[in-house]
Amino acid sequence: REWDFRYLVPKYGPVGTRRVKPPTPDKCLVGSRTEARILSSNGYLGKDVVEVEALRFLGTESELEVPLMTNDPARVLVLGEYDLQTHNDVLSLVMRSDLQDVQVLLRPHPSRSVIQETLPEFIELSSGTSLMQDLAQCDLVIATTTSTAIQAVVSCRKPMILLRDRSVLDGSNVELATYIPLSRHARISRAIIDEALTVGTVTQYGNCDQHLDAELGRWKNWIGSMRSSG
Repeated sequence: REWDFRYLVPKYGPVGTRRVKPPTPDKCLVGSRTEARILSSNGYLGKDVVEVEALRFLGTESELEVPLMTNDPARVLVLGEYDLQTHNDVLSLVMRSDLQDVQVLLRPHPSRSVIQETLPEFIELSSGTSLMQDLAQCDLVIATTTSTAIQAVVSCRKPMILLRDRSVLDGSNVELATYIPLSRHARISRAIIDEALTVGTVTQYGNCDQHLDAELGRWKNWIGSMRSSG
């Protein structure tokens, strides 16, 4: 798995404080300016954060041409989470929302086992072999801000509704006009679905700032500097 900066954010206080904190890396490599800014706001020094190309997402658009769909009724892809509590919260929110008159496709995180018989009739369990395959069939995506899979959604320019879990660090560099809180009382209305389908993805993802240069200039510069300093 590619390195995920969220795993290394101190849980007991910012870097440089006297409070107890777990080990932190000498260098943090991130794939965008937004991720670098998030680490900085959490106590990491600028000299310890290096911006490089996001290798996981290089060439994503060329792997599969994903069209903007117009299914009737709309087909909504829900992305599950690796964290069990978040996974359950996402499922609970979907079940109590006004989604009975749309097609709902659930793609669980690979670490989560979900049985079709445990789901309501209006939720279909994905049988797709890849995320891109499921994206090609849907009109809209529902995901949390902590999911790295949303970067693939952005690259495909699919409309998306983001669920914000305020109990964890929001490391997303995607900015949308509307977020749904991942809380026990939250629900997604049909009006929110319709609005998300008509907003347009250009305004949705105008602020995504991942480094996606296939020449890997940032990586080469950093590796070169490590060699010369070693």
